[in-house]
Amino acid sequence: VLATMCAPVVILDREARVLFANHAFQRAFGFEAEDFLGRRIFELGRGQWNVEALHRLLGCACTQACVEQELEIEHDLPGVGRRTFALRASPFDPAPHEDGTIVMCLRDITERKQTDEALRRSEAVLRQAQAVAHLGSYELNLVGEPAGRWSEETFRILGLDPASPAVRPEEFIQRMVHPEDRARVLESYERAIQERQGFDQEHRIVRPDGEVRHVHCRASEIWYSQGWPL
Repeated sequence: VLATMCAPVVILDREARVLFANHAFQRAFGFEAEDFLGRRIFELGRGQWNVEALHRLLGCACTQACVEQELEIEHDLPGVGRRTFALRASPFDPAPHEDGTIVMCLRDITERKQTDEALRRSEAVLRQAQAVAHLGSYELNLVGEPAGRWSEETFRILGLDPASPAVRPEEFIQRMVHPEDRARVLESYERAIQERQGFDQEHRIVRPDGEVRHVHCRASEIWYSQGWPL
């Protein structure tokens, strides 16, 4: 089964010598059997495997001090380029007679890492743009937890700590909206929920330090197929 798996798999002895590597491992890293069988994993290639984190991971798996651990490694693959792999190592159960035998599995997460990095860059640009425009954004979860998400600039506009959690609309109206505007804002909010429509209005807020500010609030709703509002 291991030989035909699509993901790279390696079996090591307690000294980290390679006992077996499937075809996916050989194809991915450009090895032939004579390149790795009987050699320590740390000696393969041009030293890419000889990293302290992998030494610790295999030592942990070998002693069964932990059931399973994972780390990320980067490799320059022949004809492919630089890829990022999530590597897991755990005791190899089918070989109880070989104390310390380890199975090591790798999963290519390059695209996921690239997507995560692109998302972080996009969020950073959005934060900067909102700060310059003094424009905040928010998401309200009307069913379940958490209550929603507010952008950093929304917290700053409201005079709140960005580390604090977002609150339910009803609590926001009671705590932050100017007393003379609460009834109007609550009516608009409830009508938006009942009629499945957004709202667009101006009202006043009272920040924790007592400062009154005028804000323009615009919202639209997204409904799940089950009829639940986001």
